Amino acid sequence: MGSSYSASWPGRAARLYWLPAGGIGNGLDARTWAPLLDVDASDMVLLLDTLREADIAAYAARVDRLRRTVRSSVFRIWVGT
Repeated sequence: MGSSYSASWPGRAARLYWLPAGGIGNGLDARTWAPLLDVDASDMVLLLDTLREADIAAYAARVDRLRRTVRSSVFRIWVGT
């Protein structure tokens, strides 16, 4: 995947500045985000819950939203850095 990007104005960047719109978060927030991995929809909710229990901010967005391809059941997981 890629590495995280740190803006020179971290206090101003909202979640949607970093993350694709229309995703699902685990209730925790972070100033910066990095993509972690792609998972099937059947594993996405469990992974978000597990990361929340570990106090790690996480967000999931459908890969097709990122690539604008045929709708898929694959989600990209982003974590707070």
